[in-house]
Amino acid sequence: MYPLAWTDFPSVTASRPYLVNNLDLTLAKDSTTYYGTNFDTTTGLSVDTSTAADGANTVESIILSASQVAALGAGTATVRV
Repeated sequence: MYPLAWTDFPSVTASRPYLVNNLDLTLAKDSTTYYGTNFDTTTGLSVDTSTAADGANTVESIILSASQVAALGAGTATVRV
């Protein structure tokens, strides 16, 4: 599990997006990219089918199963904030 959490300065009530400081969590290796808070609603695990980062939450996580980690293979994966 790769969590990211932060506090954010309050935005103007009527503004969108609501976050002043929008941080995005990604984990990438080769052509596979996981974005924070993009989960399969059945398993609760992160999915690599999304192409959009979460722009609404101050807590983001990437949760991978052992088989997902194995599928990434040996080598270096990059975690970005």
